[in-house]
Amino acid sequence: MTELLPDRIRGIVLERITPTEIEIQTQKDTIQKVRNALIERGNEIGVSYEFIEAEGSTGKKQTQIRGAADLDIFIGLVKSDYEEILNSPNEDIDRNLSKTIDELVNKWFRPAAETIRASDIKKTYAQHPYLSFKLNNLEVDLVACFALSPKELATDGPITAVDRTYHHTKYMLEHIDEKIRENIRILKAFSKASHAYGDTCAVGRMGFTGYVLENIVVENRTFSQALDAICTLSDNPIDPLNRSKKELKKIPRFSDDLFFVIDPTDPNRNAAASLSPRTYRWMVISSNRLLDAIRHDEEDFVIRQILYTDIPTNPLPSWIKSHIITFEFEKIKDTHYTIIRDKLYSLAELTQRWLTKEKTGEERFGTTLCEVHFRENRYALGIVVENPKISDYFERRGPPTNLEDACARFKAAHPDAFEREGFLWVSQKRNHTNAQEFTHWILSKKGIDDIELARNITVLSAELKTVLYHYVMPAESFVIEPEENNVYLQE
Repeated sequence: MTELLPDRIRGIVLERITPTEIEIQTQKDTIQKVRNALIERGNEIGVSYEFIEAEGSTGKKQTQIRGAADLDIFIGLVKSDYEEILNSPNEDIDRNLSKTIDELVNKWFRPAAETIRASDIKKTYAQHPYLSFKLNNLEVDLVACFALSPKELATDGPITAVDRTYHHTKYMLEHIDEKIRENIRILKAFSKASHAYGDTCAVGRMGFTGYVLENIVVENRTFSQALDAICTLSDNPIDPLNRSKKELKKIPRFSDDLFFVIDPTDPNRNAAASLSPRTYRWMVISSNRLLDAIRHDEEDFVIRQILYTDIPTNPLPSWIKSHIITFEFEKIKDTHYTIIRDKLYSLAELTQRWLTKEKTGEERFGTTLCEVHFRENRYALGIVVENPKISDYFERRGPPTNLEDACARFKAAHPDAFEREGFLWVSQKRNHTNAQEFTHWILSKKGIDDIELARNITVLSAELKTVLYHYVMPAESFVIEPEENNVYLQE
């Protein structure tokens, strides 16, 4: 497979994104320190385990890019020690496992973290509890999983959602060399630069995960071939069993999935199931731009596309400003960011529906797109709307004129109804004619307990406006032309 990315550009990029020796050594030292503390505490309380090792990009795989500051340390539990729980009724297993893992976090993980003077120690919840803390300026997660054999995983599936992670590491180590590791790093850097990476991506709810990108590179070997694979992923699944998209969609668990990167350690799992369509479409646009620039030897542009920079906050064209609305929120409860993110996306979907159409189905403000952007304790909801201001009245369609009883009832309720094109119609006054004011009303009625509207705005709102105009609108093929003659837009 021919690599299109020139060696000169490759060298410049790798020099910028490859972790420094100091970074790698700090990560290794921190992992060993945590591991020793867990072993010592585990011996004190007499708990057994199969392994304690760092997984993910900063673990044995070493596929991280410079600046990675998170360590995921997995503790492999012995399955036979928990047979009583695992043999209980299905409806009780998850609850009992959570209770047991919670005890391990309290009696094993937390004391181990305290002995090495970790800071910001807190219990966090996913499917089951885990411990998070900071050490040596790194974010560390201690996660309990079950040490399953490849045969057990293939035959019975995982017990918890994280049981596959250990096998992901083993698979990658068997299938990557230094060249492929470099290509993985370049693809991860490009995904981050496109703001389409992971669960904090700026475009869409869920971006490309590190594991999905690793598999795309392993399957395609070169960076440019990996970009091509991303561009065709909607039609061409990546599957170790070489099943077509049509075949995969016939499998009940995959029937609703749009993109497929099948986990090579578990053919019953689609690692790309959570990838947002909007994120994918934007990544295709970004990938095609990059491939085109590579083919035309546009060196500076290629480098800029691959290396991460903050989202620009340059002013948008004056004509689009009235079409873009943003609201910023402050976090007021200690809730995990993914929970707030998901609640805010649900609120965004509701807002989009209400802005688009009247309750009776007629157009309200027209085509509307929403996006969520967040960082630390700040969250922002952004909206781009086709018609930010609309008329006071709209024509509501009633029943067909051949339905006499329905028409009689409609006319009784609306004496001024009139006939047109085989239906009754009535001119109805709107409650809301300003998109920004209506959105504010929605947020006041359907607020989220974990956040509140901020009194001041930050750079987050300016970034979100850029995301909406430069990323989301192209991804959704949404075009708004300047409307100089629209009386409702005139101040």
